[in-house]
Amino acid sequence: MKSFIVLVAAIAVAHGNSLICRNYQPGALLPNPESCAEFFMCRPGRAVRFTCPENTLFNTVIQACDPTFTVRCKLGKLPLDTEFTPITALPSVIEHTNTACINHPIATLLPNPNECSRFYQCSPTGVIAFECPAGTLFDTNRRYCERSDIASCQFLPQLPPMIPEVPSVVIPDYEDYIQKRCRGHRDGAKIRHPVNCNQYIQCSSLNRSQVISCPQGTAFDEQMTTCDWERNVKCVRNE
Repeated sequence: MKSFIVLVAAIAVAHGNSLICRNYQPGALLPNPESCAEFFMCRPGRAVRFTCPENTLFNTVIQACDPTFTVRCKLGKLPLDTEFTPITALPSVIEHTNTACINHPIATLLPNPNECSRFYQCSPTGVIAFECPAGTLFDTNRRYCERSDIASCQFLPQLPPMIPEVPSVVIPDYEDYIQKRCRGHRDGAKIRHPVNCNQYIQCSSLNRSQVISCPQGTAFDEQMTTCDWERNVKCVRNE
């Protein structure tokens, strides 16, 4: 039995997923055996643990949060996972006046038209609003919380990179300046933009280095080298 458990853990680590999701594709929703009100969203790396709204439980049959009197829940134990422990998301909320789920079947996941980090679940109780953990956004194509630097958000306006007007910074040749900032950095390195905290520079030795815009509501974290919520990032401008 011990060798079997070690083998299962080795397979999970090799695939880079939480043990609870080892036999499932990204996007799958799985019940939490230790809490009938919680479920896991499988994704590359650490799964996300969501909690259903008050007076609802996760219904494995319909794959959505459901009133407690209709759900049959059997408690169990989670597999011990020290490598890819699940990420706990913020509590969910039922939006009784929201009409987003009209003409959509139960269990449908829909992107929030105003925030890329949020999404809706269509349930028997109505529209339930969820929020992906910090550092992730709801991918409108894959239908799960994906890393913010690669997530696809159809509502994010695609604006050309630009330098805001900052009197203390004078950049006569913007393209040449961007290339010079990458000197001494490895190929593929991400470095902060000198004047815009919502952008970063992707260095490239093969092609010209590029300025990348973070998703709406996020800023570039220089220490984590990824886009995170603006409230979590200490913005440093002007070198």
